[in-house]
Order: sequence, then C-alpha cells, then structure tokens
Amino acid sequence: SGQVARIGEAINRCKKAGAFTLGITGNRESVLGTSAERILKLDIPKFESAPGTRTYMVCVMALYLLAIRIGEVRGRYTMDVATSMREEIPLLADKLEEMMPSIDDKAYEIANKFKDKDAFDFLGSGFEYAAAWFSAAKVFEAIGARAMHTNTEEWLHLNFFMKNPEKIATMIYSASDNKAYSRTVEAINYAVQLNRPLCVVADEKSEDYNEKADLIIIPKAKYILAEAMYQFVPVCLIMGYLMSMLGEKSGRGNEGPWEFSRGAACVRQSKIIYIDEE
Repeated sequence: SGQVARIGEAINRCKKAGAFTLGITGNRESVLGTSAERILKLDIPKFESAPGTRTYMVCVMALYLLAIRIGEVRGRYTMDVATSMREEIPLLADKLEEMMPSIDDKAYEIANKFKDKDAFDFLGSGFEYAAAWFSAAKVFEAIGARAMHTNTEEWLHLNFFMKNPEKIATMIYSASDNKAYSRTVEAINYAVQLNRPLCVVADEKSEDYNEKADLIIIPKAKYILAEAMYQFVPVCLIMGYLMSMLGEKSGRGNEGPWEFSRGAACVRQSKIIYIDEE
C-alpha cells in the first residue's frame, strides 16, 4: 500500500542524508509514493483475497529484477547471464503451477498435523531467512498463534532449548544449493531427535533428509535466489487450511480488542515526526 507512516519517515530521513530513494508500491498517492524520488509502480491484477501473499511475491520479484539489473550494469556477469536469469522467472511460474496440486495436497496433510500445536518455529539460512520471517508473520495474521523466525544457525544455539518440543510445529527451509545446506541437514536431524512436528520445504528430494521429516517439494531454480519468489507458498496454503480448520479470521477480523487495526489504521494513521539532528 505504501501507506505506513514509518515508511514515509524513513524515506525522508534517507533523502536528507543524501541517499537516492526508490519506492516500490502500487499507490503513487501513498506516503511512500509521494516521498520517494522515483517510483516503481506495481499493478497486481484483482484476484481472490489472500492477504499479503501475492503482494509479497511481487515485491520480491521486483527486488530480484532490480538486483539482476544492478549486477548486469556493474559487470558482475554478462548480459546473456542476466537475460537467462530473467527468462527463468516465467519458467519457474509454469513449474510452480504444474507442482501446485502436489504442494497443496501436502500442505493440507501438514495443516492437519499442525492444527493442535501450541507454537510455530521457522528456520532459514541466507535468503531463506526471508521466507522464515514471512512465515511467522502469516501465523500471527492467520491464526494468532505464537511463532518465531530465526536463522538456522541461531536455532542451534537457542530455540532448540524450548520445552515441550512435541507441541512446537517446525518448518525448515532447505534449498539444495544453499551454502548452508549441510548445517540445515544437521538442524533437521536435531529437530527430529527432539520429536518436533517437522516440515521441510525443499527444492528436491534427497537422502540427506531424515525420513521422519515431512517434505514439501517446490521447483528448483537454476539461479538460487529466484526461489525466494515462491519458497513461502507452502506456508500460505498451510495457514489458509488452518484458518478454516480452527475457524479463524485473518487479523482476528479486526474485531473486538483488535478493532483499532481495521484498515491498518494503527500503522497508517500514526503521527509522522521528522527528527532534526545537529
């Protein structure tokens, strides 16, 4: 939406410091749209309501395309490689569509296993951390349960200490070409040893994965960062099913004590303050 008050403050603070500012939004008249020096306007076709799902994907795609172009201009790779990166995007969309029935079936199965759990834990390394962060947010929005997101390495320092592990639904993102892959496999084995209900979102089947872990397989990308555009899809399906199973409304329906969040008023109507520094 570009309407969050803090975004307007941040953009103006960056401009004051001499930074070039680019706003990625679907609303030119928003706080972001009127504050940034340049706007990359994203028009998303109307579709069935799925709060924050397609908008997140489009934002990630926009950032990915910007990164490809910056790398191309800076000579990090050839124009042919940059073109190949761009051309892979619609091909991956086709692969995702082809695999969606199996992903959806598995998501429903996982939702049935997770529906009576007390809390959720999401792990990812490198670019996968974005999917873990997004997943925890979806739990809050969809079913209002307790959730955490953490780097896989950090999980092995702290999160595994949590009591009653059998009541903590755990999802681990594991791209086979991620340089942290071996550490991710170790975390999977430890989660199984803890008897945690476990789902691994991977881009290929592997004997490395503990047979007691449930797997959801997504398309494998030639250029690994492209997986950030759809790695989060399984959790959206799982949370959708959990909402139905548990009789929940997205964002608690903005009703009762949550009424102040209706129309995102709590983040859009906050007072904007520009701090002057000497």
